[in-house]
Amino acid sequence: MTKTITSMLAVAIGLGALTLASDAGAKNVKRWIGKPSFVQVGKAVAVYGWQDKARGLHLRVTAPARNKAYRFRGTVCALDKKGQNTIKSLTPVLLEKNQDSAKVGPHGHCVWFAFKTSGHIDGFDFTTDAKHLLFTIFRDGKKVSPKKIYLGAKGVHPAKNPAVIKR
Repeated sequence: MTKTITSMLAVAIGLGALTLASDAGAKNVKRWIGKPSFVQVGKAVAVYGWQDKARGLHLRVTAPARNKAYRFRGTVCALDKKGQNTIKSLTPVLLEKNQDSAKVGPHGHCVWFAFKTSGHIDGFDFTTDAKHLLFTIFRDGKKVSPKKIYLGAKGVHPAKNPAVIKR
């Protein structure tokens, strides 16, 4: 299991490095700052990410209520050329015990998360000194469409998933 996760992470980091130069939709720091005011809990499948002015970072997922919960999973990784940036703090937000998880990976560079969401919101807040972040997000085993990912106060969509965000 650990070997599989490590392999997935290596592939995601490689893909993220390739998208860094082309992901113009989300790399402008001003577009990434500010909580979206239009978050609609339980109305549609959506992923929201933003940075506040104090440089804290936030990720939330939501989905409509249905008989079976949506399963979100993914990683948010701190990137730099030497791979030395780490996640400094992590605070789970509205996670259900024994159902949802958000934890810092073994080397401290990534947040790994898994949520079952139906009609509510799940997420986490974190801090890092990284200048670049790699987001990779899946829903029910498939990559979440960039059109369902909203970044910053204006809800800018990244060009791709995985997406590298420049801070």
